[in-house]
Amino acid sequence: MNKKKPLISVNFLMPSSIQQKTFNMLKFFVLAVFVLNMSLSGVFFVADDALACHGDITIKKVINGEESAQIFNFSGDLGDFSLAGGESRNFTHQPGHVIYTITEEQAEGWELESIECDSGDTEVNLASSTVSVNLQNLDDITCVFTNKENPPEPFCGDGKVDPGEECDDGNNIDNDGCSANCDREAKLIVKKIVVNGQATSSDWTINIDNGLSFPGSYAGVEKWLPVGIYNITESDYLSDYYSLGYSGDCDSSGNVELSISTAKICTLTNTYSPICGDGNLDPGEECDDGNQINDDSCNNNCERQGELIVKKIVVNGTATSSDWTMLVGDTLSFPGSPEGVSNWVRVGGYQIGEIPDNAHYSLDFGGDCSEAGYISVEYGSSATCVLTNTYEPYCGDYNVDPGEECDDGPTGSETCTAECKIIEICDSSISGQKIDYFSEQGLAGWTIELDHDDGSFIASTTTDNNGFYSFNNL
Repeated sequence: MNKKKPLISVNFLMPSSIQQKTFNMLKFFVLAVFVLNMSLSGVFFVADDALACHGDITIKKVINGEESAQIFNFSGDLGDFSLAGGESRNFTHQPGHVIYTITEEQAEGWELESIECDSGDTEVNLASSTVSVNLQNLDDITCVFTNKENPPEPFCGDGKVDPGEECDDGNNIDNDGCSANCDREAKLIVKKIVVNGQATSSDWTINIDNGLSFPGSYAGVEKWLPVGIYNITESDYLSDYYSLGYSGDCDSSGNVELSISTAKICTLTNTYSPICGDGNLDPGEECDDGNQINDDSCNNNCERQGELIVKKIVVNGTATSSDWTMLVGDTLSFPGSPEGVSNWVRVGGYQIGEIPDNAHYSLDFGGDCSEAGYISVEYGSSATCVLTNTYEPYCGDYNVDPGEECDDGPTGSETCTAECKIIEICDSSISGQKIDYFSEQGLAGWTIELDHDDGSFIASTTTDNNGFYSFNNL
């Protein structure tokens, strides 16, 4: 009876202390002896894939033949990994795999020059940065990826003086000797000095005709500018009180020429000249409130003032306050107002009056005024004078007041005398006929006049066609 040959599977585990290549040879030798013995004994042998013989892959990164901290990333059948310049990595054969593809990812600013493998069946594609390795033999293989750095395009601020650049200090900052456009700059120091007064240097803004502006400084402000001629000015601050002068490297108009070799200093000096309205009590001034406004406690001549208010009140009658003109001494005049008119006047005494002098309105003074209209104005204070006109009835004002029989105005009328007495009218008449003495006929067109006994005229009339005339309502 034939016995069935047993199926035996043998696996070997690689000791970590034995190098891979030596282990491969040992593994092959043991396998051969084992298979021979089993065959002689009639035993059939099947080896696991772990007994297949393949080499290792080593990937090395070289940068222009030197080490570098630049990191390069790889992908493919060996998985994802990274290497810096001068580094390498070893990969052991993976069971079931024979052909391996490794691709280097492109790093910005770097170029892959070559991929070189020392042995084995390899295929290199520089265009795709890829190498394919066929591990069908026992040899190990090392593939070297060599990169070079691509220098950047020249630019201002790279620290190198390139064509078209006057300088390059490695930055893009103005005011440091080399501008952001790589033009050479010269140093300009602008100082602001204030002599007397209360203003300070920073109250002024310094302007350079290239568009730069900055607050004035006694210590000076340093600026780096391209070589050339510049004009220095300042803001118009209290120019009525402070005169401006230039000194240092500036001419009298504020012009200065800058060159590379020497720093230039331009000094602007403002000297205070006392003036009314500058807020300082200077000799000859009674006050100074910092302005030149007339209607306040200190006028534009720096003389102390007070507020004077004049009110005009009318009691009864038909006149209004504005029918009178108010007088303050011999300097001020204005229409009367019941609300009052305010004026700031020099400190001192004043007499208040009015025009016209209306005999039918009595005048009384009140408020801060005396009975005669005198008033005193003090510094920074307010005084009020009230003028009251009260209507006094009289004959001829067209109003029938107590004691008057009538009132038809200053000249009276046919029925009312100028003394406001009624004129009595008698209801009588006088008539007659003018006759020619010879013909005894009536005379037409003759004027007949009627007079008082004292000869004063009363009335006149004309005869009709028959010579008749009459005077009625006498």
